[in-house]
Amino acid sequence: RDPNNNCIPPGMPRVYAVGRPFEIVQSPGRVHMLFEWDHSVRRIFTDGRKHPEGYYLTYMGWSIGSWDRDTLVVDTVGLHEKTWLDGIGTPHSDALRVIERIRRLDRENLEIDFRFEDPKAFTRPWGAKKVYRWTPQWEVLEHINCEDHLMEEHLPEHLRNLKDLLRGTNP
Repeated sequence: RDPNNNCIPPGMPRVYAVGRPFEIVQSPGRVHMLFEWDHSVRRIFTDGRKHPEGYYLTYMGWSIGSWDRDTLVVDTVGLHEKTWLDGIGTPHSDALRVIERIRRLDRENLEIDFRFEDPKAFTRPWGAKKVYRWTPQWEVLEHINCEDHLMEEHLPEHLRNLKDLLRGTNP
């Protein structure tokens, strides 16, 4: 039932949930987050704009950020409901709002404090916190969900089943 098995991108915030690298690039007016998983890119606008009216739903949503001293506060809306919040299948609706507080604890550790608000899916807001360790030897490589997923996991199983079927050993 995992949407990723059907080539649906992980979306935000699930894109954080895997042990794959991501990179944060800051430029004037925006922050880009480059994720290895499914080669996803997230744009966080820090130029003072507001969320647009009627923005269509996407897997990464629409993110605006502002600085609260040393913490980047990111408000994301417009998230497509086809994704899960995590790897265990926590669903959400199109009304999901994710508020993140991103800060460096020290030179090697980045903390993200998540708050999930979704009146259609949850009875009240809830949150989680995750610490990521800087691993300078890691690089963000290309990972295409369906191609890699099918090649690494599903294709060998399908080929075994096909061989069994051709031999008459698969009912």
